[in-house]
Amino acid sequence: NLHLGVRFIQGSGIFATLPDLFVEGFSAKRLERNITLTSTAGLLFWGGYRNLTLISPKVTEVRRTTLTDNEGCLGLWISYDTVTPSAYAINVLIIAPYIQNIYNTNAAGTDDMDGIGIFAPPSLCNLHGYARATVMNSFSENAWGRNIKAQVGHLIVNNPRWLNTTGPSAGKTFGYYVNQLGTMELRGFDGVDNGLTYQSTAAVAVIQGSVETAPTQNVVDGGVMRCTGGSPTVLALYPVVGSKNRAVLKNVAVKGVAQREFAQLYASGEGKEFLFIEDCSAENLAEAFVRVEASGGASPYLAHLSVKRAQHFNFVAGSELPLVKQTIAGLSAQTSLNASENIGFKDSYRYLSSDSEIGGFATVDGMMGKLLDVNTKQVRMMIKTYQIELAAGANVTLPVHGAVTGYNARFRVARNDIDAYCHIGVSSGGFRNIDVGASFTMGGTSDPGSGLFRVWRNGATSQLVLSNNDSAARQFLIIFEG
Repeated sequence: NLHLGVRFIQGSGIFATLPDLFVEGFSAKRLERNITLTSTAGLLFWGGYRNLTLISPKVTEVRRTTLTDNEGCLGLWISYDTVTPSAYAINVLIIAPYIQNIYNTNAAGTDDMDGIGIFAPPSLCNLHGYARATVMNSFSENAWGRNIKAQVGHLIVNNPRWLNTTGPSAGKTFGYYVNQLGTMELRGFDGVDNGLTYQSTAAVAVIQGSVETAPTQNVVDGGVMRCTGGSPTVLALYPVVGSKNRAVLKNVAVKGVAQREFAQLYASGEGKEFLFIEDCSAENLAEAFVRVEASGGASPYLAHLSVKRAQHFNFVAGSELPLVKQTIAGLSAQTSLNASENIGFKDSYRYLSSDSEIGGFATVDGMMGKLLDVNTKQVRMMIKTYQIELAAGANVTLPVHGAVTGYNARFRVARNDIDAYCHIGVSSGGFRNIDVGASFTMGGTSDPGSGLFRVWRNGATSQLVLSNNDSAARQFLIIFEG
């Protein structure tokens, strides 16, 4: 029934008088928390340190037997002095920690059961605070809570690994959780979740912003998550009212069974949440690539999203998922979107604020205007460019552009022909020639039957069809505006 393994307690002091502490090879095993007013930890470092360095700490078998109270259960715990908050670890470096089996004897337990917890006073966890922490080459196995929970000014996690085969019956808490902080970097992770489900937020990381006026910058760069159990999403950017949050998510791959979506973006009503996703992929998705929800504060809930070179591997042709799901009932929020070169998502692009889904598009560059004043009808305009090659005698059906299929379309052939161009105005009822070169022939709702290059409209879907009837393959530049 011992609830603390090894503990170090240090009081407060000014920076120059705080001690440096170097600990190597300490371990703790079989700790139990069965009382309601005391937290449990394998290794505890309490109070003020100038530099706290831990090499190869090892904690196994820390368990709790209580279900509902606010005290924690951790493998490795670094905390400020709650009585004298000025006593906290200023610089923390943890190298190669090994954390195994932080759990509850009752599978219904969901309260804090974290692998590593690092805490500075909330007032010092913003960009103006001094608390910093770096965790390198960590390994966590079956921590039912978060692998790492941090409330510091800046957190760096390099090359973490985890393996989860057991968890609470209600689902595991997300892997990495940072809040009341300035910035975070999570790089090079490798995680395996074998048959595990997650609770209602992210499997890898949740970033919760500070109430500080200074903006936060958070980066998740490089990693693979392998899962045989479902989770709602991979990363969530979760602001608090008054925050300004920016997160960059890149070079991340998710393999295994279907996840609800890849990332979740919450809007606080400030309109200052920004999520940038680049070069990320998912093997199986259930609903969309990004989900947008409201998180609190005053409406309207607006966020900002950029997605480039995202890929959904196991999409079904003709039934692709949207790139973005938004305006969800009860959690209604919207995002602006800049997207390009995304593979495996709906190609149609919707612009009106009432739309609940926004498609992506493949090998397309787009430029979109900013949202209009929130008190007016929010319409987003888009310019899309396609560069395609058509074999001799081949045709292609182009995607619908715009919310009401009203737009201008420009065509240009990469050919030494001054007349190989056309410019038309398109609506759901047909199209009108604006300027058509002699090498193009325009049809109605069917192939006009003659002409070097031909354009007509599919009457059922309002989609334009482009045909190359030249004697050789030709390259076309197509621009949609509207």
